[in-house]
Amino acid sequence: MIQETGPNHPTSLYIYTDQNSYEPLARIDTDGNQEQHIRYFHTDLNGCPEELTDENGKILWECSFQLWGKRIHEIEHESVEQNLRYQGQYLDRETGLHYNTFRYYDPDIGRFTQPDPIGLLGGFNLYQYAPNGLTWVDPLGLSCSFNSKSNRWRNNETGRFTKRPTDPSELVRNGRVNKADIDAWATQGGIPNTWHADPNRFPKGGFKYEGEGYKVHGHGMNPVAQSKWPTSNSANGPTARITNTTNKQSYRTDGTWGKFDSDRNAAHIPLDGSGY
Repeated sequence: MIQETGPNHPTSLYIYTDQNSYEPLARIDTDGNQEQHIRYFHTDLNGCPEELTDENGKILWECSFQLWGKRIHEIEHESVEQNLRYQGQYLDRETGLHYNTFRYYDPDIGRFTQPDPIGLLGGFNLYQYAPNGLTWVDPLGLSCSFNSKSNRWRNNETGRFTKRPTDPSELVRNGRVNKADIDAWATQGGIPNTWHADPNRFPKGGFKYEGEGYKVHGHGMNPVAQSKWPTSNSANGPTARITNTTNKQSYRTDGTWGKFDSDRNAAHIPLDGSGY
């Protein structure tokens, strides 16, 4: 959910805790007079909103839930409707079900109403939400990422926590990678950053992590690439390169491995959240 509007609802723009998160941080409401009001979310351990406050900390909405998301009580201190529930879920007030992109979740029974669209890859129980509704989440995703709030790794395809990936290519999603995931991968693996500043080639900075079997390095936009290859990934933003140090192959945006020189552009993976 990025934005919503309606005849009886202000236009609301949602802001999340980070670029790849489904945990809400705030929303900006614009009323009929074009006045903007910032509302702040206060969430449980699993990212489910418990309170919504204004800029001064005044509680506008609050709700308490049972473990699997069933509502115990909901109080609107002012005329502010809040429909976000578990991460990636939106309450349908007519049915009481939670819309979860590919299917609906029933909080009264703690199960989905349709079978898992990825089949047995999500587990043998095709209707299960998660083994633990407090710390496990099931948002839309394609691979492994680091859940900073719980300080654990999560498989976004199933929403289930897992161990730190050995292969950093597992951090790549849809041909892009997030620097926070790379940093967490390196930190938990005890891999130091050995980047040496190169203000001429990469004036905005970069990083370099070389561990056992894999090396990951990234940098800001490359001025040389801008002049020579203006349509390349390196010319249009920060990129990262993932290398298997055993066979010297590079991971590419299409999900394959190959020699760096065979497709240099694909080996430069667009990097999100770097600040470079």
